[in-house]
Amino acid sequence: MMKLFTSSGFDEAAKFVICGVPFDGNCSYRKGAAKGPDAIRDASWEIETYMIDKGIDFDELSIHDAGNLACETYKGLVKSADEFVGRCAGRQFVALGGEHSVTYPFVKSLAKSHDLQVLSIDAHLDLRESYKNNRDSNASVMRRISEEIGNDNLFEFGARCASREDWEYSKNISIAPMKDIRKDGVARAIEKLTKKIKKPLYLSIDMDIIDSCYAPGVGNPEVFGLLPLEYLELIRAVMKNCDVISADIVEVCPKYDNGATALLAAQTVFEIIGGWAEKA
Repeated sequence: MMKLFTSSGFDEAAKFVICGVPFDGNCSYRKGAAKGPDAIRDASWEIETYMIDKGIDFDELSIHDAGNLACETYKGLVKSADEFVGRCAGRQFVALGGEHSVTYPFVKSLAKSHDLQVLSIDAHLDLRESYKNNRDSNASVMRRISEEIGNDNLFEFGARCASREDWEYSKNISIAPMKDIRKDGVARAIEKLTKKIKKPLYLSIDMDIIDSCYAPGVGNPEVFGLLPLEYLELIRAVMKNCDVISADIVEVCPKYDNGATALLAAQTVFEIIGGWAEKA
């Protein structure tokens, strides 16, 4: 198994922790995201460790890749995520999915000790009560999260497709759909978003937020998404202006990828950890 940064055992001294979540048992369309964590790790080796814009070198940061969590079943993932969050107390972590249902176990665990808000950056709202009789589906993950933390604490940015059920339920939460982002302009939409977020934030990034021309290797690709530089602007603004305590990057599906999606996801890991390091 490839690792971004490796050490033996669980490094209790590390400030920043990475884990993989190779689970795609609740996907609603294309399977294969279980291979996402290692594809992101593999792509990371193509990225220079020095971040020019930040003046930070990853080789000089305290980072530990804890490997992949046990997640043969979703019930097993819930248990593994809770144990992992407990071991990461006082640290910030990035979880590499896996499809989007993997977000809920981390949020559920963190909400035990934090007055938490969640930002989902995603082409989809994922607010169905269930999908094909599966309440744990990745098409329902934000519905489960809204029930866990309350509608007022859930924010969604970038949705550009939805079922009628999704859209009706979204009236209960704060959303910035792509049609409004294009109307306001990306910079203004990001500014409006970050001003709303006041509490410790869990950031969940579905790579289908990026237009499928640039990120084809995802579980549910959608056209008319953010351009990579717009996406970079968004991630940097959230990291700068919000109190992001942990994050995940989900839905990288290597068998449909040309390498670009995994590379964008790996660069996102660098941006998130680099954003934390800037504030340290």
